[in-house]
Amino acid sequence: MAVLLKELMGEIGSAVSNANFDVEGAALWQYMTRGYAENESNGKEPYIPMIYNVVLNDGREISVPVSALVHNTTMRLDQVDVTLRCKLFDKEGEVLVECAPTNIKNEALDEMTFRFRNSVPPEGISKLTDEYLKKM
Repeated sequence: MAVLLKELMGEIGSAVSNANFDVEGAALWQYMTRGYAENESNGKEPYIPMIYNVVLNDGREISVPVSALVHNTTMRLDQVDVTLRCKLFDKEGEVLVECAPTNIKNEALDEMTFRFRNSVPPEGISKLTDEYLKKM
């Protein structure tokens, strides 16, 4: 069954966007559940940071919030490549595509790859992140 190429590209783009949203949500959930606990005794602060006691090399013990010890940058999909084996048709000026399973080795089929990339962060943020990672 042939579909419009522009509709197929839109649907695949939407699926990639949804996957990216799910990855970001899962990363945030991990960060919150590992770094914060629900505070049932106080209605003003629904979450309080979990604290670890860390012993330094000189023997001093300090209290450190767990959230300061875990990776807290946004997790996202950087790039998603989708490769399709298909046959292209032209119908009244519109491009139609009929996809086939990727395991079929038919020479008459075309192959196209869609690349979806997240936008790069602003240059200033990139420089700060690079400097931060160098110090680690």
